Amino acid sequence: MKKFLFIASLVLLVCGLGVSAAFLVMYNPFKTTLTEIGMNNQPLYIVWGVMTGAAVWLNTRIMSRRLGVNNKLINVLLGIGCVSIVLSVLVYKGNAFEMRFLNGDTLSHFHRTFAVIFGVLCAFSVLATLWAASGKKRDRLPCRIAVVILLLVCIIDVVSIIFCGLTLFCELFALLFFQIVMFFFNFVLKIGAKTIAI
Repeated sequence: MKKFLFIASLVLLVCGLGVSAAFLVMYNPFKTTLTEIGMNNQPLYIVWGVMTGAAVWLNTRIMSRRLGVNNKLINVLLGIGCVSIVLSVLVYKGNAFEMRFLNGDTLSHFHRTFAVIFGVLCAFSVLATLWAASGKKRDRLPCRIAVVILLLVCIIDVVSIIFCGLTLFCELFALLFFQIVMFFFNFVLKIGAKTIAI
């Protein structure tokens, strides 16, 4: 079972990174949003959302176990965040969905709310896990470096959204960095425990 989880987490993470990178190549990252991609290619968008939610949940859980962090609050917030991205991509019905956020469209409110919940709770869960592990002598330096890098990424992302508006680049920028950090902690760096029990 542990080997299956290891392989599944790697496949989900790499495929999620691949689809996100494909979005950045196939669409203009500074003029398109994920929602517009979902309106034009709903099946791929749904697959991306479910795969991303599963990859973030599984890899964060594995990372927290490897680093010896087992916090129930972090786990609950992570679960809520990962379910939120799935709900965000499933909340509308194909091309009939129109983003009329300022006009009070209910589906639009749910869609954006779930997306924000995903971003905030999953970022918090990963950062809290790394911060908790940074107190341990053995894994202190890599965890602290990762926390600093991810906090800088979050600040750059928020500033970009404020000054440039919401674009595909802004939506995927932080997510890609968080996934890359999870990849390094789970599959490259030799830190923490080798067990990956969820």
